[in-house]
Amino acid sequence: MQERIGSLNSSLESKKGEVEQLQGDLSVVEREIVEQTALNSVAVNELQLLKIELRRDPAGLSKNILRPSVQVDCKGNVGSGTIVYSEKVSDSRAVTYLLTAHHVIEKAIILSDIGETREKVSVKTYAGEGLPLKAMDAEIVSYHEKKDLALLRLTSDKPFPHVAAIADRATMKSLKIFTPVYTVGCPLGHDPLPTIGEIAHLNKIVDGERYIMMNAPTIFGNSGGGVFLSNTCLLIGTSNMICTYDAPFSTPVPHLSVFIPMDIIYDWLDSQSLQDIYDRHYTKAACDTERQKTREKSPEIVKATIE
Repeated sequence: MQERIGSLNSSLESKKGEVEQLQGDLSVVEREIVEQTALNSVAVNELQLLKIELRRDPAGLSKNILRPSVQVDCKGNVGSGTIVYSEKVSDSRAVTYLLTAHHVIEKAIILSDIGETREKVSVKTYAGEGLPLKAMDAEIVSYHEKKDLALLRLTSDKPFPHVAAIADRATMKSLKIFTPVYTVGCPLGHDPLPTIGEIAHLNKIVDGERYIMMNAPTIFGNSGGGVFLSNTCLLIGTSNMICTYDAPFSTPVPHLSVFIPMDIIYDWLDSQSLQDIYDRHYTKAACDTERQKTREKSPEIVKATIE
């Protein structure tokens, strides 16, 4: 009996040694897995950075953010805009929509005792490498004075080949401080020029309206121009204003500017029943019907004159 107990104890000690050895081996494997995971993470990050660098080729940037950009001229008030839609509506007619800022085109909106008159504004489009293509008259489809937004419409014989890709709502929610961005506009009346910076503030409130602040340099003339994610070239907003230092006199601060985020623009377009401009699931006919219903109930809301 004592011999069996001794044999069992010896066997247990042997098994215990094997377990301890296995535990040691397992710890080594775990450390190797952690190290390999860290290396994989670094490799993934480096791959993502490489993809970003590959996207930043001049030809791609020109196609995706420069060519959809336009200059807007309203009675000498020069600003910028971005083409967000361009489609054929018949064999000989195409319709193009572009976003800009209300304060760029406000001189073309004439209010009087008998109603409102909207004059046309001049829009200059561009070909490759920012070369001027031609100037065209654009109609003011809708606007929102407080949000400083306006939608313009161009009519031509064929669609424009370069249209900005728009960030969806999920992308807008994922934005972070330090997110790199490009902004494109017509500073001081120049043809569209790009600048680069980062998102600096996600919730800048000005006169009760929410904006996003960036440090990409802008100046007078950039208003209405597009702000794009640098890695995907998706449009995330429209330039609105630059900050100023007002003592002892007003001095613009180009690296502190704000833009109207795309989710705010979506809400405004939805209020005008213009979802078909950015969402293929909506038809023009359905939007026209919904707009008319809203106009009958709340005529002060609907400013769209698209029919």
